Amino acid sequence: MNVPKAKRLKNGDYKIRLRLGSENVNVYGSTERKTTDEARIIKAQYLAGQLEMTRKDSLTLGQAIDDYIAIRSNTLSPATIRGYIILRNNRFKSVIDKPISQINNWQALCNNEATLCAPKTLKNAWGLVKSVLLDNGLTIPRITLPQVVQKDLPWLEPEQISIFLEAINDDKHEIPILLALHGLRSSEVTAINSWDKIDLNKQLILVRGSVVIGVNNELVHKETNKNAASRRDVPILIPRLYELLVNLRNSKTFLTTVHANVLNKHINRICTKAELPLVGIHGLRRSFASLCYYLGLSERETMELGGWSDATTMRNVYVKLAKTSKESARNKLKQFFTTA
Repeated sequence: MNVPKAKRLKNGDYKIRLRLGSENVNVYGSTERKTTDEARIIKAQYLAGQLEMTRKDSLTLGQAIDDYIAIRSNTLSPATIRGYIILRNNRFKSVIDKPISQINNWQALCNNEATLCAPKTLKNAWGLVKSVLLDNGLTIPRITLPQVVQKDLPWLEPEQISIFLEAINDDKHEIPILLALHGLRSSEVTAINSWDKIDLNKQLILVRGSVVIGVNNELVHKETNKNAASRRDVPILIPRLYELLVNLRNSKTFLTTVHANVLNKHINRICTKAELPLVGIHGLRRSFASLCYYLGLSERETMELGGWSDATTMRNVYVKLAKTSKESARNKLKQFFTTA
């Protein structure tokens, strides 16, 4: 009996979508052969009028998530898919193999998950489950989740940036670190891997495309950036970066890519040795935004340089007042009340 060819999913399982009458039925298996055999049995039962329960009613939470990911595999970012698969494999384990239509204690399940993971992780996991429920025409219950407390993420003060620049001098990853200090995201830093991304004559960094971490922890090249504003030309602002790039080009050496995770750990080791906050790659981006604010650049100028499309996001998440600026404001207030 003919059935469609089994398709391999991101998690290694196989899937066949059968069309039985007016209904689509998804069949899953650990191997291509098992999936094909199961699909043939189901189709035979349907044709013989023996299929009493629709597969939709028996679709498990895990299968429903796999289906949700598979349908969007050509549109979602590899990094997003990787995040979904991590959530699918680690969250709501007690009901992952239970029919999704029979799960009705979501608040209790979320309460339990809250003891096993961070609030932000639970928020992301529940967001995925809600989308899956909606995809399957099921009612989305009202759930109360733990409050996600916004952490005061570390960045470098202006005087600390000077110390940091000295600490990375002649470091093996100095070029990508200096790129990050120009406000580039980690995915954008990794994408600066060929000379067509650098215009030495105009002293520009051409931010075009990105490199993200895929499902199997591999680097995946994307032609697009995070948003339209992310595609930009960033002037080379740090003389040391220009010097390094000129020397590298004259030696006819290629720009090389370093894995974002490796670079992140490397930056933090440097910070530890220099007794600086452990900022990682993204902390250098925050340091750049804070420095722009500290030096009096306008929000529009900072947004264009850093590739932010939303001023609120930049202001609330990235722009940090330097301590010296805070202390100056407080001293002014103190002086006022002292002389009043």
